[in-house]
Amino acid sequence: MQRIKPPRALIIVVLSFYFLHFAQGQNSEFYQKLTQADKLLNEGQIQEAILVLSNLKNQGIQNEDLSRLLGKAYYWSKDFPKTKEFFKQEISSNPEFLELQLDYARIRYEFQEWEAAEQLLEALYPKLPKHPEINQKLAEINYWTGGSKEKSLEFLERILSEYPNNPSAGQLKEEIISQTAPLLSIQSGYYSDSQPLRYGIIGGKFSGYQSSKLQPFIRIENRFYAENQRISLLELGNKLAFPSSKTTLILTGGLVQNSRFNELDFTYEASLEQGLGKGFFAGAALGKEAYLYTLASLEEVISPKLAQISLERKSENSWMGKFQANQRTFESDNKLQMLSLWVLIPIIKSQSVKFYLGYSGTLADTDSVRFETVSMPSPPIRPSFGELIPGAYSPYFTPINQSILGALAKISLDLGESQNISITGNYGVFAEISNPNIYYFGPETPGNAPINTENMVLLFNTETYNPVELKFEYSNTFSERTSINLSYQYQKTIFFDSHFVAFNLNLKLY
Repeated sequence: MQRIKPPRALIIVVLSFYFLHFAQGQNSEFYQKLTQADKLLNEGQIQEAILVLSNLKNQGIQNEDLSRLLGKAYYWSKDFPKTKEFFKQEISSNPEFLELQLDYARIRYEFQEWEAAEQLLEALYPKLPKHPEINQKLAEINYWTGGSKEKSLEFLERILSEYPNNPSAGQLKEEIISQTAPLLSIQSGYYSDSQPLRYGIIGGKFSGYQSSKLQPFIRIENRFYAENQRISLLELGNKLAFPSSKTTLILTGGLVQNSRFNELDFTYEASLEQGLGKGFFAGAALGKEAYLYTLASLEEVISPKLAQISLERKSENSWMGKFQANQRTFESDNKLQMLSLWVLIPIIKSQSVKFYLGYSGTLADTDSVRFETVSMPSPPIRPSFGELIPGAYSPYFTPINQSILGALAKISLDLGESQNISITGNYGVFAEISNPNIYYFGPETPGNAPINTENMVLLFNTETYNPVELKFEYSNTFSERTSINLSYQYQKTIFFDSHFVAFNLNLKLY
């Protein structure tokens, strides 16, 4: 009997059905183990899940779900070096695993490793240009690391064009527009002290933002004194921020003009702030200032050079404080050195009331004192032997062996979401200074002959006193674009009392 051979096509169909059934069985077993590993992970049995997934991986299976789940297990195990090593190897071997690359970008993002996260997201972007999460994270990283605001807004617009009601994209867009908008601050105020020194102030500051390294500003101030005297100040500067290293550098240059003489005085300053973590910041500054605090300083140009270092802790919910050391060098190389320290510790920390208590201390000294006699009457009246002659610091204050220990307190009241009142007080519990006094030790012969300056002797008497500082501040944010600040400051020192009231109107121009 002749044997009938089955058609070749039928053999192919049978073999295909067999291999398909075999593959389906293998896939079913594979996904059962993936499900088992995922369940172990969710139950907290991380090492057991890693063992199941590693056994599958050792079988040479290349599957994105397997790689993603094993990467997730390593991440949950908190073995971060192993996590990074695994993702790098898997992405290198399987560049088509886009979701795996996105998982790794999420991890680097969570670690705040912005540069690495940005590189991963930028590599994914051409392949998934409309992916909302990729665009959102690229916008955030660019903004947080000080990139161009326009670049962040472009990423967000790609999301909002597809999903107009996306909340995270919409909120970030509003924040970027608000925080980088040009700011105009208009100031007015009045100052008076018992020297007597009195003047009114009107001025303003305009600042803009293009990127973290381009934040220019201009400040103008006019001070109006008695007898039509006016002092004008113009300052130009730029703020450079380096978010990755938590560094901020501010460079300024300015001009000061006194209406009593045509001479212009040039001022400048470079100030550096470095974030150290846990709320600590180190600072340094070099510059040349305009000194305008005594009556005599209005009659001549006084521009001390400044060198300063500081260490500050900024925290509203924990203790805060600042240590500062500075030196001002006046004409004839006369140096004024000052050390200061203050610390505030929270006592009450409710949502609406914050109360702090602390300590303040100051040490100050100069190479030589600038204390001169007040103008004598004409014709001169010869004083008695040993008589105290009226004097004043001229042209600037030069404390000798000054030390102050103070009790510091601060209260902050939140009156709803938009209003705040802050009161800070510093009372000098103990203060001591070598106070300069000029005495006459000359002949008591009658007559109105000129007094010989050699007979006037400068002596220092140790004097104790109780300085006081009090500052009241009120702020009200009417809207995202408009706010006001009102402040009053009282100061009692060894040689004068002062009052200063100021009003600021702040406008965001967008």
